[in-house]
Amino acid sequence: IFSKNVVADTQTSRFSISSIWVLIVIIVLCQYFFKIAVSPDLNFLSWDVYGYYSYLPFNLIYHDPGMTNSEVVDAIFKQYNPSSTYYQAFRMENGNWISSYAIGMSFLYLPFFLIACIWASLFGFPVDGFSPPFQIIISMGMMIYFFIGLFFFRKLLLNYLYIQNISII
Repeated sequence: IFSKNVVADTQTSRFSISSIWVLIVIIVLCQYFFKIAVSPDLNFLSWDVYGYYSYLPFNLIYHDPGMTNSEVVDAIFKQYNPSSTYYQAFRMENGNWISSYAIGMSFLYLPFFLIACIWASLFGFPVDGFSPPFQIIISMGMMIYFFIGLFFFRKLLLNYLYIQNISII
């Protein structure tokens, strides 16, 4: 009564894994199609992402953790247009800026930021933290984290649901 059908489990497991791969391909293709075809001026490092991400370029490239050099911020906003206003930080009494966002996401961005620094320097892109290599690598990194999360979410659901239901979810 309680024995499992190994052949059926293997087949449904393949179905579940193949559905994850199909989902990965669809999401990646849609994201980059939208970036290239629909909105080539779209900046992946904009709005709230800019707030979480800004720790990295200001500390590791510009060596200005207090964001005291307003010329750098103005140049970034002029060239890359991360948002309509600089709401991601506020000015302190001493004139420095401080981010309104927690630093935690920057730790997740860090490995991909370092890869983007190497890519930008090797292929002649500006190593300013916002050029195309940074936008592409950081967005790909977040996709990797997303799919790792899906993998572990699937493993969690396997403890409570049948695999056919997980494939549908």
